[in-house]
Amino acid sequence: MTVGMSIVAATLLDARQAPVAPGTYDLRFRLHATAQSAASLWEERLRRVVVGPAGGFRVVLGMTNPLTGAMFAQAPRWLSVEDPGDGGLHVAPRIPLLGDELRLADELDRRIREATAADPAGELARLRARVRALEDRVAALEERTSVHPLLSQITWLGRRIDALEGPEGPMARFADELEDLIGPDGDIPDLTERIDALERRAVAPQGESTG
Repeated sequence: MTVGMSIVAATLLDARQAPVAPGTYDLRFRLHATAQSAASLWEERLRRVVVGPAGGFRVVLGMTNPLTGAMFAQAPRWLSVEDPGDGGLHVAPRIPLLGDELRLADELDRRIREATAADPAGELARLRARVRALEDRVAALEERTSVHPLLSQITWLGRRIDALEGPEGPMARFADELEDLIGPDGDIPDLTERIDALERRAVAPQGESTG
């Protein structure tokens, strides 16, 4: 049978029906068939429950004594809260609990048992086999598409770039040739000299040599 827990929030009162002061309290929680019945179907005691302003508190029931959906077959059930020392601390009125999540967990557990009863291996075993098959396919793909060849190509390209940019590489030699052609000031000496000669020849008097 599936076991479970339930979260409950309430206000703790003293014997005069006033909210208790903030602090920690030992409390006893019991589940009853009706809002008035004294007999309990389930019980759990929690120590040092933290109670905040106006007596408010929140607890998780079923941690030490599990709750089950079967307890709520005739829902609602009624939760009483008291201090074990009979000091008058209580929650009023009793809290109705439907236990929907617990009954749903029981139903899910039943369906799983029915689905796997006819097959000793069970649905979970088949699911695990499918997962292992997928893992094997992924591993095979990783082997066939290793990243090592790609890394090698990247390294080879990096070395080629270093060779092109190195002091003896083609880029360096090309830069030297450009400097020889253009000149250190960015002009082109050969073309500049030819243009200057043409300009001098155009403005020189007829018969005068420009040398």
